[in-house]
Amino acid sequence: MVLPSAILLPLYLYPSVTTDPWKPLYDSLTAHPNTQFDIVINPDSGPLLVGPSDSALSDYVVAVSKLRTYPNVNIFGYVHTGWGAASLQPALLSNISRYATWNTYTPANISLDGIFIDEAPNAYDPTIYTNLQTATNLARSSELPKIILNPGTVADAEYFALADYIIMFEGAYANFNASEMAALSQAVRANSSVILYDSTLAEADQNTLVNQLVDLGLGSLDVTTTNTYDTWSALWTAFTQQVSSAVGVT
Repeated sequence: MVLPSAILLPLYLYPSVTTDPWKPLYDSLTAHPNTQFDIVINPDSGPLLVGPSDSALSDYVVAVSKLRTYPNVNIFGYVHTGWGAASLQPALLSNISRYATWNTYTPANISLDGIFIDEAPNAYDPTIYTNLQTATNLARSSELPKIILNPGTVADAEYFALADYIIMFEGAYANFNASEMAALSQAVRANSSVILYDSTLAEADQNTLVNQLVDLGLGSLDVTTTNTYDTWSALWTAFTQQVSSAVGVT
């Protein structure tokens, strides 16, 4: 069964408890309880080098525990690989293990659902594949079972054995070619994601694009007017409504 497209949100905005900058997300989760949201958190280009009991993570504890009250959320911890650089493998494994400690934190429920691996390779290389396999195996054995790989471009099919989703395009809307996604098999599209930033589309045109992407059967998507992941799209509320309508849950 092909699942409806989810909203994929790289959320690199610091969750200050005094200003509550994640409120637009909480509002959308409430407004669209039957839409799946896959949220990527990124405390410090990965986890901070402290445990969740450290005061440096106190704002994240509050914000993530609030996210955990919504049943339509998957939460992913951000890590990066330097495009598969062997020198970063020890840090990659350490960061995954550090995120795993969030799942055993007892004062609050800040458990994560999986790992978002940024700067993933797109071309198959047996050594890099083995390194990524070691990393994804560690995540799954650490109760972080869901994996997103982000090469940001169309990836070789071998990597789908390691991931639930692969981001097959991340870039400016002006550079996006939907025909590249349409050329993928339906089975591949169901496990593929796109992130389009710097969108200049009006709300109605964004709606047309969202319907096109959902009709392609993509696993998840993000369309934003910004060129950074630490601020909200001017059309965020419209986007969440458009995806919910396109997948037929509102």
